[in-house]
Amino acid sequence: MDTIKVLIVGAGPSACYVVDALAKTDLPLSIDMIDRYPQPFGLLRTGVAPDHERIKSLDTYFGKILDQAPLKFYGNISFGSDITLDDVKDAYHAIFFCTGTESDNDVPGLDYSLSNVAGSRDVVEWYNGYTSQRTHFDPLSLGNNVGIIGMGNVALDIARIFLKEPVDLAKTEMPQSCIDIITQQHISDVHIFARRGPAQAKCTPLELAELLELDTIQTLLDPSSITLSDTDMVEYNETKRVQKNVDILKEVISTKSRSKRLHIHFCSQLKEAHVNDGAVNGVTMAKTILSGDPHQQQTTLTDESYHVPLTSLISSTGYKGAALPGIVFNEKTHCIPHEAGKITTQPKSSATYYCAGWIKRGPQGVIGTNKSGAKETVDSFVADVASFSSKSLQPFDLAKTLKQRNHTYYSYDDWKTQNDFEISEGEKKNKKRFKLTKITDIEHCLKTNS
Repeated sequence: MDTIKVLIVGAGPSACYVVDALAKTDLPLSIDMIDRYPQPFGLLRTGVAPDHERIKSLDTYFGKILDQAPLKFYGNISFGSDITLDDVKDAYHAIFFCTGTESDNDVPGLDYSLSNVAGSRDVVEWYNGYTSQRTHFDPLSLGNNVGIIGMGNVALDIARIFLKEPVDLAKTEMPQSCIDIITQQHISDVHIFARRGPAQAKCTPLELAELLELDTIQTLLDPSSITLSDTDMVEYNETKRVQKNVDILKEVISTKSRSKRLHIHFCSQLKEAHVNDGAVNGVTMAKTILSGDPHQQQTTLTDESYHVPLTSLISSTGYKGAALPGIVFNEKTHCIPHEAGKITTQPKSSATYYCAGWIKRGPQGVIGTNKSGAKETVDSFVADVASFSSKSLQPFDLAKTLKQRNHTYYSYDDWKTQNDFEISEGEKKNKKRFKLTKITDIEHCLKTNS
């Protein structure tokens, strides 16, 4: 059998699991992988909280996968602009899209053009050292009284990073410039607003405990908001995660006074964000009530509301995928329609198209969840190999094409050089790693360490 040419768009965990599954097929493969970031591993670098070092360390595992595969990595390359579907559709036998979720679910009534209003994706990427252009978020506008809408793990990550002591953050790979800004904001209060009750909180018990166990914060929580209805009790008794979350919350209703405070508001939905002089300065939250069957309860707004002064507001109500040029997309689910990972509507071309990860199933599960999904997709690819392996492809050299377009890209060897430098410099600064995220810094590193 002739070599099967494969292109993978994206280099995060799902893409790495696809590479691993492809390598285990023992087929003769040649794999090109592109990613819009200069480095591989996606959300491990841009999304996982800097103080979650155990999860961050998965880059070593994924690095071994990429090391052992017949693969060439091209970082700093965006599909749809730097490389288009027309460029690649007849140049590869198979194309895998592993592009994850690009943006936040917006909260109705929020003006994201304001500098002190942001989606969680922008905030998370910022404290990981990456600058996003999705909104006009300015970390210098955070102020000392931050509101967060949502109670999933990402919301708790943000709250924890904002409330944690700078000396503890300094040991992580979080850029010192970000730590300095958080310190300068003198964040004293973080408010978390959850639309439903404690039994419906989306966070995991591990994340919740990690936040509430910070010894520098006082947790303020209305004891009556932890009272469960009969329907809530069914959810409590049937779901271990709910049990643990509620039990953790009950334990911390009364905490000692501290200089930093965490306020948790359940059954609260945004009614109005108050704007003055081009910035949000507070919110009016409407109280909600729940009704319906266990695990399917819906909220209804009540006439009761309350006001909270804020210096900034962050929404963290989930992520959604973005359409890729020329590829079928479901605007309701924000995913690529597929059957076992094979894209249902195939563009007319020599390539056969597949998807994996969050762009396939939505933002669900943990990093390891991607492994089984990637295998399912690669199984579909293997089943199709006989139908496309003998196809004649157009001559195409990705590296040569990018050079002809004067577009700077970074290879896997470039990443290895960066990685060695980041770890070495981190040790000198008593950090896990000294992260390079700006192109100018990456270029300087490669020139001085080549």
